[in-house]
Amino acid sequence: MPSAVMPFYGDNIITQTYKLYKHNGIDIYCPNSDEVRAICSGLVLLARRDNVNGGGNIGMGEDNAGNVWLYAHLKEILVKENTRVFTGDMIGIQGNTGNSKGKHLHLAYMLNGDPNHFVNPCDILGVELKVGDKITFTPETYIQCKVVKQTKNSIQVEYENMRGTLK
Repeated sequence: MPSAVMPFYGDNIITQTYKLYKHNGIDIYCPNSDEVRAICSGLVLLARRDNVNGGGNIGMGEDNAGNVWLYAHLKEILVKENTRVFTGDMIGIQGNTGNSKGKHLHLAYMLNGDPNHFVNPCDILGVELKVGDKITFTPETYIQCKVVKQTKNSIQVEYENMRGTLK
């Protein structure tokens, strides 16, 4: 992926981290903005309510590599399936739908689009986060990264630079 942004602008609080086999992504709460933005450009593969696993999920394939970003617990979905979105486009509204105890975004990353193979989104974005971390992103914050090597079971990402405010 040529560049990525974080899904919220403003102050963000990490409320849950990735745990292999227990929690397949990270939970981010943004008290100042409910606008969820596309982390990277790609095709919207899924834009519907998921009454089985959560609610208001959006899956997005990116970089022709077949990897999928999953945005869950959205109050409102602002994009349609099979449409193209670009890095930073508003795609939904942060919510509290499905199996959720409060307003937040569940962000997950599926390697090769395989729903049985989740990877820690922090590894892809090149950030290390723990529960309670408070971070600030501006519209200028973006990460230049590219997939260096990808197999069925692993991915290696190289980070060229990062611009903007990351506190």
